[in-house]
Amino acid sequence: VIPTFQERINMSQPSVQARPGQIDFDIYYFIRKLLRNLPAIVMAAVIAAVGTYIFMDSRVGTSYSASMNIAVINRGSGNINSAAMEEYRIVSACSRVRSVLNSEMLRSQIQKKYGNLEGNLNTTQTENTNLLRMSASASTAQAAFRLLKAAVNEYPSLASNFGTNYKLVRMGELSVDNVFRSRRNPLRYAAMALLAIGAAGVGLVGYYCYMTTRLHSARQARRLIDVDSLGTLHYTRKARHQKALLITDKKTGMTYSEEIDRLGTRVAHAMEKEGLRTVLISSLYENEGKSTVAANLALNLSRRGRKVLLVDLDMRRPALSKIFDHKIQEGYGVSDSLEGKLTPEHLRIASRRAPNLSYAFQAKPVAGADKLLETQRFDEWLQQIGEGMDLVILDSPPTGIVHDTQLIAGHADASIFVVCYDLARAEEVNDMVDILEETGTRLLGFVFNMDRGFANTAAYGYGGKYGRYYYGYARRSHSGQDHGKEEA
Repeated sequence: VIPTFQERINMSQPSVQARPGQIDFDIYYFIRKLLRNLPAIVMAAVIAAVGTYIFMDSRVGTSYSASMNIAVINRGSGNINSAAMEEYRIVSACSRVRSVLNSEMLRSQIQKKYGNLEGNLNTTQTENTNLLRMSASASTAQAAFRLLKAAVNEYPSLASNFGTNYKLVRMGELSVDNVFRSRRNPLRYAAMALLAIGAAGVGLVGYYCYMTTRLHSARQARRLIDVDSLGTLHYTRKARHQKALLITDKKTGMTYSEEIDRLGTRVAHAMEKEGLRTVLISSLYENEGKSTVAANLALNLSRRGRKVLLVDLDMRRPALSKIFDHKIQEGYGVSDSLEGKLTPEHLRIASRRAPNLSYAFQAKPVAGADKLLETQRFDEWLQQIGEGMDLVILDSPPTGIVHDTQLIAGHADASIFVVCYDLARAEEVNDMVDILEETGTRLLGFVFNMDRGFANTAAYGYGGKYGRYYYGYARRSHSGQDHGKEEA
């Protein structure tokens, strides 16, 4: 019994243990992720700013402060060596006095005589001067004035802590003119919250891009995947009214065609070198573009004079007939032939796009496709349908969703894995590589598909979407009620 992908993941450790510093930090990938998450970051920052504004406006509100300047004066005793020395001593004395006034001693003295007075006391020193500023703040003007008055009346009782050579002199009289109304600006705190949450969001995106093993560059894929790279296909947008991205279509860009040609060269060389004839094309998940890669690889190899057969063995979610815009008659599908209703010779269709290419399509999704692949007749059927062909290319279902591909791989000479940009993780791909290799197939390598790297964007700026010929694989692949519906 071949284990499913999830069972395999549970039984074994990931093949790649990525650590910080191993992963390439792609600035363009970071920008893409940042732009994708920007609405959420902005929303969180705005919510935080509004909440901070409401809190500060309701809780802090208006406050009152009263203050008085106090000078620290030398009593005239002691030896004075120089003006500079005296200035130094004055400044040091001010610092000592400020510490005493800000200590609990003054507050305790006030509490003994006046009880618990509302508000806060604070004494500051004007830099490089002998001036101190004593301030009291409270929610009302009366409370602030009472606290300052009590402090001014009681600080002389702490004179023994100031030093014998210095005394404190009030600069002016205490009056209601010393009381001021102050209102903290909640907008300032709201702006600070906005910037803080915004910066945190950007930082989290950067941390994710640095730590992730999700494959987002061809260079990273080559370094983290355990098999060789066969090539890179860049993100290419279909032209208007173009149903599929095929190299035989004049609307398809030259760059994409050239990349397929390089891929075809490597595959043909590897197949000929090792005497391989049947190659399976698969991917880990849906929407990775494997069917498009299989179709274009078949077209390219047939252009080289080889007789190529392209078989759609993705019977749960067939796509090749839609890619080639070919309507299949009822009863002329791969599943019909595997059930013995149609001979393999009658299933093959000669292509109108390439003289050396033939197809074997599946018309509609089939429930329980794995039952058709597990029979002993499948190997014989594969030999019969490929008779007279130089190469047979098999388009299989995603390996990470159903185990059909593992059944097919045991009958294929070689396999090619399609890895899509920013979809699968390196450890997931490597675990599936191990599973395919255990079936006995020769894994030629992987194709990095839909690459969006920054260095390539300028050269391939006409990039776009493809590989969306089936969707909802996991949701519908095992249910028969919806199999008659065509895909969007």
